[in-house]
Amino acid sequence: METVSNIQEFEMILAENDAVLAYFSTEVCSVCKVLKPKVSEMVAKSFPKLKMVFVESDKLPELAAQNRIFTAPTVVVFFDGRETIRKSRAFGVDELRSEIQRPYSLIFDLMNFRFFRNLWFVGQFRNYIVCLFCYSGSLLGCR
Repeated sequence: METVSNIQEFEMILAENDAVLAYFSTEVCSVCKVLKPKVSEMVAKSFPKLKMVFVESDKLPELAAQNRIFTAPTVVVFFDGRETIRKSRAFGVDELRSEIQRPYSLIFDLMNFRFFRNLWFVGQFRNYIVCLFCYSGSLLGCR
């Protein structure tokens, strides 16, 4: 798990990765110290493409404020740079896993996410069909 050292680094991580889990904690939070390795292990086993970062809220109060972090621990999951899941204080690792599973599988397991994210233009061309097997454009589908 990478520790974030400034706001610019955090923003760069969000921009460069399709999925990011940010673990916000403080140095005096005993629950955070127990939960952090469990969350880290769960992410490594269940979601290998999910980038996990650690943010010390007491050392980076501006970053915590920018993300509306008022308590520790807080886990915020970003998909495509947007906050999708937020868990604070009392939450279970299994609860967090089940909430991450659906958006994660939509992005990484089902199909190429970038292809479908950029497919918005297809609705503008009613006679143009994109084949889901070879991604070629044709009127009848696959060649």
